Amino acid sequence: MANFYTDTPQFRHYLNHPLMKRIVELKERNYADKYTYDYAPMDFEDAMDSYDKILEVVGEICGDIIEPNAETVDHSG
Repeated sequence: MANFYTDTPQFRHYLNHPLMKRIVELKERNYADKYTYDYAPMDFEDAMDSYDKILEVVGEICGDIIEPNAETVDHSG
C-alpha cells in the first residue's frame, strides 16, 4: 500500500514548524468547541494527533486510488 503522506517525510516537516502551534490555535478557535463537541480537539497535541490521522487516510487514498488512475483520467478527461 502506497501512502503519499507517510512515504514523504518532507510533509511532516510542515507539521513540526514552530508556527504550527499558533496556526492550530487560530484554526481551532482556541479550542472553544471542546465544550460543545466530543470530537473537537482539547489542545494542540490532540489537534495534531487528529490532523496526523486524517493525513494518513488521505495519503493512503492518494497513493492507492488517485495515483494509479491519474494517467488514465488525464487521457480520458
